[in-house]
Amino acid sequence: MPAKARERIERMLGDAIGLDPRSIGRAVFERALATRVRATRARAPASYARLLEGSREELAALIEEVVVSETWFFRDAPALHFLAGRFVEPGRIAAVAGAKVRILSMACATGEEPYSVVMALLDAGLPPEQIHVRAIDVSSRAIEQARRGSFGPNSFRSTQLDFRDRFFRRKGVAYQIDSRIQSCVDFDVASALDPKLSLGTGCFDAILCRNLLIYLDPPSRAKVVSRLENALAADGVLLTGHAEALPVVGAHFARAPGAPSFAYVHAKQELAGDGAHPVSRRESDPSPRSAARRKDASRRRPAKSQPRAAPAESVIGPTSLPPCEDALREAQAACTHAIARGEVDGDVYCLLGVALRAQGRLAEAEACFERALYLDRNHYQALVHLALLREANGDLGAAALLRRRAARAASAGAPP
Repeated sequence: MPAKARERIERMLGDAIGLDPRSIGRAVFERALATRVRATRARAPASYARLLEGSREELAALIEEVVVSETWFFRDAPALHFLAGRFVEPGRIAAVAGAKVRILSMACATGEEPYSVVMALLDAGLPPEQIHVRAIDVSSRAIEQARRGSFGPNSFRSTQLDFRDRFFRRKGVAYQIDSRIQSCVDFDVASALDPKLSLGTGCFDAILCRNLLIYLDPPSRAKVVSRLENALAADGVLLTGHAEALPVVGAHFARAPGAPSFAYVHAKQELAGDGAHPVSRRESDPSPRSAARRKDASRRRPAKSQPRAAPAESVIGPTSLPPCEDALREAQAACTHAIARGEVDGDVYCLLGVALRAQGRLAEAEACFERALYLDRNHYQALVHLALLREANGDLGAAALLRRRAARAASAGAPP
């Protein structure tokens, strides 16, 4: 496709959903474009770009082609268990009786994540009437499926599936989720950048924004992070993806003390301890004066200065590291800052995965290797490292498949 036409289309997608085409890989982006060009019978890329400029429907169709809706139930169980533990203590509800736990699931895809949140909270002891999850995704197709609540076998990939017996009923080859779970979730079709999307101020006790920020260009990412910061309650927690480290979420947030590495709180906000955390009393005074005070307080939060990282090029290249703590820290910092700047490719995520794996942070490392393979499906080092992790987890079939892919990549000329 001619560069000018492609750049026009990229700008339109960037304005609509903040997508950085490099984040999904050039080949994926080109395939999505080719699919829509054929579907519209556009005579040339330039004519398709003109069609896109004048048609909201076609822009929505292109967005459907490029968005990633890869998810499954309890995809990251530790994050869900951490979240549930903030609101309950063993055997009793820690929140004030009757108070709702309000959670935002941003980029919820086909609904597995918000429904998993509800199930985790129910299992922890919260009654359905105390749970409200607002789930948002830019894909109308994904939201339609989420609202139906019918899921195939691919949505159930975790090793523990007892929740399926308790919260679903079998309907042929699919599983229909319990209406109690559905009643706790409200789904909306919207872009995180849509100015018409109202999230309120300090309205959510927890926000899940997992694996969205890494797809956005830096200006769009900054806008979304600012919106999330404004929407999160003063004592709330933000959960991100394993590959979305502190430089990606910016100076608005700090790592939650004593919490997993993917959990963040407002900058300078300290958690009250390792026990249960009461639900925020953000709705006790809904007056405009109270809302104004919250907004002013949010604006007064000082921005945390970013440390200056070494240039990514100084460490990104070889994807193996000496067992040196300083080298690990330098590599991790360089990679996370490269990701924050939008410099994303398979090498960056693979090296970050190697650094995390050396620190024993295996779930985060696995997510990075998967991300590397999403950007470059023949990335030899990522295939080998992921095969080792699968083998260690006892998934010998998946490990063997990855090793075969690595062998093919090596024979095709991928750097070993």
